[in-house]
Amino acid sequence: MTITIDATPDWLGWEKEFSQSLGELRSAYFSRTRRGLGIALANASAHDDSLIGLWLRLSEDSIQRVSTSPLASYFAWHNVQPSESADFFRRAVHAELRARDGVECADPELELWTAQGDWFGKAKSRAQLFPADDARDQIEASSIGYGLSADFRSPNATGILLEEDHPQLTSSELERHFLEGRVHLHTLAEESEVVAKLAEALRRIHRVDKHIGETVTSFTLSLVVRNDPRQPSRFTSGSTGQYVGRTCLTNVLAPGVDLAVLADALVHESIHSVLYMQEKMAPWVTDADVYSGVGYGAVSPWSGRTLTPRQFMQACFVWFGLYKFWTMPGAVKEFGNERAAAMAWDARKGFYRSDLVGLTSSWRHLTDPILIDCIYAMQKMVMKSDYPALVEGIRERRA
Repeated sequence: MTITIDATPDWLGWEKEFSQSLGELRSAYFSRTRRGLGIALANASAHDDSLIGLWLRLSEDSIQRVSTSPLASYFAWHNVQPSESADFFRRAVHAELRARDGVECADPELELWTAQGDWFGKAKSRAQLFPADDARDQIEASSIGYGLSADFRSPNATGILLEEDHPQLTSSELERHFLEGRVHLHTLAEESEVVAKLAEALRRIHRVDKHIGETVTSFTLSLVVRNDPRQPSRFTSGSTGQYVGRTCLTNVLAPGVDLAVLADALVHESIHSVLYMQEKMAPWVTDADVYSGVGYGAVSPWSGRTLTPRQFMQACFVWFGLYKFWTMPGAVKEFGNERAAAMAWDARKGFYRSDLVGLTSSWRHLTDPILIDCIYAMQKMVMKSDYPALVEGIRERRA
């Protein structure tokens, strides 16, 4: 039995009893993704009839690695052109064969990278595009512990545009961005510094609560680290429902980005990953326009930005999970009382500023009503645990 929507506030309270259910949700999601990936492979084989034979050369372990990658979610769950799917399968399979089994690709100019982004083989013609301190022909992602690696240089990472409406460059677009100097990579020394910070942040999450740490490492399927020269002093974290399980961090070395900020980002995006999987297994809405925000929206009491209904509902869940994390005794012990209190306030403030259910009034009839019940319950729990008198200020939801 997987996590149901009504149980979401409970597992976001990080109760250990839900650990097994989270694992079952993950397994059920991957099972459906694998079936969808099989359909995508069949469609792509019409464009390249060698693909199925190539796929069958993979070991079961490699098939599992490809099928559980964020890229797999894109090709399994979306209507992608067969030519684009064919390119993905060709590179991903050759990369697995090369990285895991040592099988050389017959085409030396075919750039290879694993679907998980943990191994990248440069095409000879692209070597000059990389910094002078990186003469490696093959690049392995840097481990930050607990089975999680940081991807700095594969096309999975460098191809992210950091823009919601166009999240991933094609191979040819990425090549052009490199040539135009629009891709800004870390130096190897900077990579080492980033890895050390992320490794320590992850260790502290595990020390705060082992179950939360395991959730982060289980649902962060790919961790991408980027520089954003447009706003070099601004740290951001992000994820998307198109590439489920991929966390993108930008400007990790910017001033003020301490271990608390990084821990918060890792927990934040792992919650999104769970919610994206949950959505796929049981749709949250009855009208697709609600997802895209066409004609619907709500202003976030956390950021002040106008969000689509999907973003708003996810934000309510994510901030609740972060509030519960930062109010744990272990968070105070690992990050200090001042930092834990500040992070807890950032998470809780939106629950105080607005009647969250009231903000959904124009579109909540198009959602699963249990979602609205959960948002109402989470707001009450935050207020009741901090200032019980404030609970009276939340309007009871009207039918």
